[in-house]
Amino acid sequence: MADETVTLEQASRLLGVPEALIRSWERRYHLTSITRGHDGASYSADAIRVLRRLRDYTATGHGTFEAASVAGAPVGTSSDRLISALLAAVEQLQPGDISRVLDKAQQLFGLERTIDEVLMPALREIGQRWAEGAVSVAHEHSASQATHAWLASVGRRAGSPRGPQPIVLACGPRDEHTLALESLDVLLRDRGCSCLLLGARTPAEALALTIADVAPAAVVVVSHLNSARLSAVHALRSAHAHRVPLFLAGNAFRTSLSRAGVPGTYLGENIARAAELVSAAAESGRMGR
Repeated sequence: MADETVTLEQASRLLGVPEALIRSWERRYHLTSITRGHDGASYSADAIRVLRRLRDYTATGHGTFEAASVAGAPVGTSSDRLISALLAAVEQLQPGDISRVLDKAQQLFGLERTIDEVLMPALREIGQRWAEGAVSVAHEHSASQATHAWLASVGRRAGSPRGPQPIVLACGPRDEHTLALESLDVLLRDRGCSCLLLGARTPAEALALTIADVAPAAVVVVSHLNSARLSAVHALRSAHAHRVPLFLAGNAFRTSLSRAGVPGTYLGENIARAAELVSAAAESGRMGR
């Protein structure tokens, strides 16, 4: 079979596993020994070898990350490999594996690259798969909870903050998705910043009262949904009245048109870069007081 290829149906019969599982492994591990034509996928001898080793290793109860390593599945760059392992853990509803993959990424890349090059791409892929019906709400919730827990554990290991004034981090009044905001919180804490994380659905009035109470070094408002943008703009304008360094982020502000006339500095999509901008502004504000 050295130079032969087989169809998906033939590979399924040969390996004794469902076609859907083979497609899942192909997507998860980015198998490069598979070619595609008008008649569908063709699986080479190398692809069958990798699939067989995946089948045998996962059947023994080993985790998906270890299975990928032992199977020798070629998965591109190191970050691609870790993203694939994280997605595999999500598909198998293994929150412990999610944490272990993120810990491994942090060991290899450091915290900033783990968040921007592994965690965020994986979360976007999970959201896309959920929208397409490829994963259930249970998978999405399991991934979110495991990520919340991992970020919290990383935050607890951060050093002592500097400066009495915190950086206030809030979602818009109608925004519930907090993982990007929590990631920014963790990176700021890792830089030694004091943070006050208000979280999801922060009313504009509550944000303004908090600013008045704590005199923050900076304020960040995040909104991801276009339908929630106007309420987030209201919150930003309420914060702007207090004349603090103000930042906005999230998909609702991705385009220049969506930011027209909105107070604050847009942070972009790179969370490490956002942490650098916010921490620098906060430090500058402290020095100017």
